[in-house]
Amino acid sequence: MLKALAVECGYLRLAVFGSVARGEARQDSDIDLLVDAPPGTSSFAFIRFKRLIEQILDREIDLISPLRFQ
Repeated sequence: MLKALAVECGYLRLAVFGSVARGEARQDSDIDLLVDAPPGTSSFAFIRFKRLIEQILDREIDLISPLRFQ
C-alpha cells in the first residue's frame, strides 16, 4: 500500500531500514524509511508525504532521501 502511494506521489522507491527491518523494533520505535525523491521535489512535498505516511501508520517515521542531497 505504501509503495503504491509512493509511486502515485512520484517517488521512485520506498524501503524500510533500521530496527523495523531487522525485526528489533519496540512498541515505541519509529519507522525508518528511505525514499528516492526525484530531483526538484520540494521540501514542502517531501514533508507532506512524510506526514501522510505517519497518518496512515499512526506512528512517527524518519523519512530520508539520498537523492535530495546529491
